[in-house]
Amino acid sequence: WRATQADLERRAAAAEAELARAREALERAEPIRRDLEEARRSRQTETARADAADARNAVLSADNDELRAETRSCQEKLLQALSLLEEYQEEMTDMSSRKRTGLPSRVDALSKPRTPPVSAARR
Repeated sequence: WRATQADLERRAAAAEAELARAREALERAEPIRRDLEEARRSRQTETARADAADARNAVLSADNDELRAETRSCQEKLLQALSLLEEYQEEMTDMSSRKRTGLPSRVDALSKPRTPPVSAARR
């Protein structure tokens, strides 16, 4: 009986020593665990920030594409307006020279009502 009791006491002492070593290891691991947890939280925060930045970039890219299309449209309209202005200036120059020579201008001709030509059959 005493041998069994001594064996149990020895086992209990060994278990207590093992428990003390485990507690020490846990205490040493705690700062590492906290650092890992903080890194995980930080990574989640950075991921959320990156996702938000990606979303903002997508919106800005869409806005940029829209502005480019608008700019192209405005450039086309401007080119059309410049072309019309050039035509107008040419017509004004032509009118001025025709007035000096006494010939009717295109504007004069277009402003008068047109009469259809008389066909040979109607004569």
